[in-house]
Amino acid sequence: MIRIAITKPDFFEGEADKIVSLLGLLSTHQKAAIPTDEMGRNAVYERKDMVEDFPMKPFVSKSSEALADKTVGKFDRIHIRKPDASREEIAALLSAIPSGLHPRLVLHDHFELIEDFPRVGGFHLNRRNPSVSFLLKDDKFVEIFKGEDRTALSGESLGIKGKTLSRSCHSLDEVAKYKQECDYVFLSPIFDSISKVGYSSAFTSDILQQANKDGIIDGKVYALGGISIDKIGLLQEWGFGGYAMLGAAWRD
Repeated sequence: MIRIAITKPDFFEGEADKIVSLLGLLSTHQKAAIPTDEMGRNAVYERKDMVEDFPMKPFVSKSSEALADKTVGKFDRIHIRKPDASREEIAALLSAIPSGLHPRLVLHDHFELIEDFPRVGGFHLNRRNPSVSFLLKDDKFVEIFKGEDRTALSGESLGIKGKTLSRSCHSLDEVAKYKQECDYVFLSPIFDSISKVGYSSAFTSDILQQANKDGIIDGKVYALGGISIDKIGLLQEWGFGGYAMLGAAWRD
């Protein structure tokens, strides 16, 4: 299953470091905090595919911590969702994340940042931003959504050159309507939300099983809402192709 983490709506100190760790890499100053063996090798793990280092930025923690825990490398993609953030704030966060990881980031707002951060991996549509049509009006963006550049997200294409298009759905009717024009869609809330008080599950197990039998829920539909590790088995039974976490993803 594809694993996605959605950022908290508010910024926090060390957020860029946390994003890097959730994607499976450590920055240089984080690695320095982890003990090495007698040969100078990282005592936790050594990654040969480490991307370029990045200097201290506003969202990088001032005090490094060893991130040898179960969250390291847990997610395939991170969705940058900060509804109240300015363009400049999102840009600062992106700047603090190594560009080698940008293909695994997806924007929920300020899509025009693709001009400054061309390696960002995709756009997520929602009620605030229901389309990317304004990008297509500018010739320099036309190629983003042509031909093979619209490659669907899969385990083999996490570093794709093109951009993915995804969308939030809150009903099975919306899934049926939008699934074909997107690389993947979120369906929520599947379980009672961890991060949003009072945001309760909207679907019974029987409804989800039937939607899978009807071909509505398939590999392009990712579960969102109250997702935790102990519920992954259920998601697989219901036929979801992946899941997105918000509350559980950022717990230490």
